[in-house]
Amino acid sequence: MIPAALKSCEGSTNTMKIPFALAALMLVPAIGIFWHDYQRLEDLKARHAKLVAAASSSVAFFDSLSPGDEVRHTSQAQEHLRKIDNQAVARLLGSYQTAIARRDISGVLDKPLKQQLIDQHYWITELTGTQLKLLIAQALESKDLSKECLGILLDDAVFMLAEDDPQAALAILDRVVGLFTSAQSAQSVVQVSLNQLAKEDPQAAASWIMSHRDSFSKLITDNDKLDIITQAANRDPKLAFALFQDLETTDMNRAISNIVCAAKTKEHYTAVFGALRDHLVKITDETERKEILNTAMFQIAAALPEIGCEATTHWLASAQFTPAEFDAFTNVHGVFYRHDQNNENGKWAEWIGDNLPKEKAKSHIESHIERWTEDDYQAVGKWLTSIPDDPTKQAAVYAYATTVANGDPEVGAQWAMTLPPGNDRHRALWQIHYKWPKGDPEGAAAFAKEHGIK
Repeated sequence: MIPAALKSCEGSTNTMKIPFALAALMLVPAIGIFWHDYQRLEDLKARHAKLVAAASSSVAFFDSLSPGDEVRHTSQAQEHLRKIDNQAVARLLGSYQTAIARRDISGVLDKPLKQQLIDQHYWITELTGTQLKLLIAQALESKDLSKECLGILLDDAVFMLAEDDPQAALAILDRVVGLFTSAQSAQSVVQVSLNQLAKEDPQAAASWIMSHRDSFSKLITDNDKLDIITQAANRDPKLAFALFQDLETTDMNRAISNIVCAAKTKEHYTAVFGALRDHLVKITDETERKEILNTAMFQIAAALPEIGCEATTHWLASAQFTPAEFDAFTNVHGVFYRHDQNNENGKWAEWIGDNLPKEKAKSHIESHIERWTEDDYQAVGKWLTSIPDDPTKQAAVYAYATTVANGDPEVGAQWAMTLPPGNDRHRALWQIHYKWPKGDPEGAAAFAKEHGIK
């Protein structure tokens, strides 16, 4: 069995695409808006009653921008930004307040209000990094904005800045971290900023974490570290292993798995394997070194066959494994089986028989053939008739006979009887008797008598 923690190659977690504060106010599934936090909206209504009243007489700031306006590139947008003040923010919150008051009994917003909310939200998401920085700067300098208004505005604006200019978002985090509406908003900004920065410069993202791991320890997660390691692995496996050490992630299995699974070609696997060897030399703790080696070699064994049996076996010949490396590479049963490469499964069984020690090869082949038989017993039967009668075939026949017996014990028995007299044949017949249909006790008894099973 493949350990659950190592079962698949895991990429980085998905980053949020909607600013947190706005998402907390509304969701836009498909083309509508669903209000999912009634109590929070009611609280906002009470908190901002005065701002709403002021907004009713303010300049229709948001209404002046239609959904089709080219906000990113027009001087008009810059002029609008220079005019942002408490009244504008109050009008935005006033829209939410009005929507609450006018929703019908089922909680559904009428179409004009839905469109107004959508327009205002997307106006914020369309701002450039420069515009967002101007907006944030003005908000921070304002003496009129209430704490609630500032927090909601920063939740949206800094989140969008994190996607557009992650270094700028991280640079102002010291100043704004205590102003967000919640710790989750701050954590979202950190997550998106680090993820975006790691795509361009994983070393810079890692350096930021190492410089702020004490002050922002509650905002930096293991997933952030794993994202950076994965992005580094796509570029430079040596850097990825170095960052794995420096970032001190608590999830060693996922970190090593992500580094290995970044490889897609023989050349990349060679680079990963070389980087692994270099990394292991630096580790003085024998238990830690063995654990990393076993994890990495398992992932290489599980992922490498995706490039095909021939390409993989050529790579293995050139890798020149040490005995410890080869033992780790072949430590888990079933890793060479490929459901989507049916024509290669026979080749892998033969490779296992030719390259692994006798007893280890036998157990590996049995696991391999059992999985293949469950998927396509006809293909296995055809392959068995094409190979010579050697230890590989005998191990394969044992697995085939006992697996086929799950559905047809008599056919399984016919295959078992092709094995040479001895322990393997006896084991196969005993397994078939054990699997005999419970509704046929007479058949089971006759089978046991025929083959001397007690």
